[in-house]
Amino acid sequence: MHHKKALGLLAATSLGLLTACGGGGASSSDGEVTLTFASFLTEEHPASVAGDAWMKEVTERTDGAVTFETFYNGSLCGAPDSISCAEDRTADVVMAVPAYNPDMTLANIGSNAFVTSDLQANGDALNKLYQENDDFRAEYEDRGLTMLWTFNNSMPVMASVDEVGSLEDIDGMSVRASGAMSTGIAALGANPVAVDPAEIYESLERGVVEGAAFPLESIVDYRLTEVAPHVYDLGEFMGSYAMNAYTMNLDAFESLSDDHQDAIREVSEEIAGRYVADYLIPTMEENCRSLADAGTTVDRLGPEALGEKWADEAGDEQRQAWEMAASEYTDATAMFDAYLANIEEASSGDAPTTAEICAGA
Repeated sequence: MHHKKALGLLAATSLGLLTACGGGGASSSDGEVTLTFASFLTEEHPASVAGDAWMKEVTERTDGAVTFETFYNGSLCGAPDSISCAEDRTADVVMAVPAYNPDMTLANIGSNAFVTSDLQANGDALNKLYQENDDFRAEYEDRGLTMLWTFNNSMPVMASVDEVGSLEDIDGMSVRASGAMSTGIAALGANPVAVDPAEIYESLERGVVEGAAFPLESIVDYRLTEVAPHVYDLGEFMGSYAMNAYTMNLDAFESLSDDHQDAIREVSEEIAGRYVADYLIPTMEENCRSLADAGTTVDRLGPEALGEKWADEAGDEQRQAWEMAASEYTDATAMFDAYLANIEEASSGDAPTTAEICAGA
């Protein structure tokens, strides 16, 4: 088990967010500080739009004392390097993906697919779990980090070079995938291939892979339909499969005044609590319209019986694999059960699939 450090900064919030922010920039005598913010995503991605709203609100609530210098498109920290960038304070705040850091075993509880299709409930559940589970927090704190707030990608879709008629047709395909998506599609007989996000377009164009499994916003963000014009909804059966987390250097956070820390906690809780409705769904609808204008639709894949069987078997397999790895650090079964209970508590019961969102856009 990890041992929780005596940090004295675990103020609880209604969503259970342990929020923090960074301060690698120069700090003046009157408490002003400029923090570096790094993301491998474009500025148009919904996670970036939400991050921008977060930064503006933090600056406003600190009366301009906390400002940010931003770096997008991996210009400061690439996708696999985001956690290490925050650890060594290359950046104070990063957009990190636990799936790109498999050594963060507990953080990757959110990388288990086939758990829920309620994206907001999923984010709320993980934020609450982070606040309530000492071992989960310690995984970040032992690396000199704190998680600001975690949030979802949309449910996965697959962009393919050629048409796919059913879930059976995925058998034998080479598909770019990471994290839970890799083992998920492998259960259908696909060959998952690890490709850096920046190289996926070329890999599809050159035939290195036949498809790429991603959330819809990333399919559009990386312009993948230019080379893989057929898009299929996998999330109907997989549900949420990958979480992101705005993460910060802990020393940077502790260098801030109590008032500034409080402001950051409050803003993080608010943005996290409305991320899906205010940032993710509107972007998905816009992406759906953009795809439709280009002649691309998001289609369902069946048969339903196979999809349900896939969800049951692959979901059990992923949970068992995660619990086996996590048992070295915590009571893994109890942690997963608490995660599921948090989802049930937060769930609204309204969880449209990506294909349904696109059909109504």
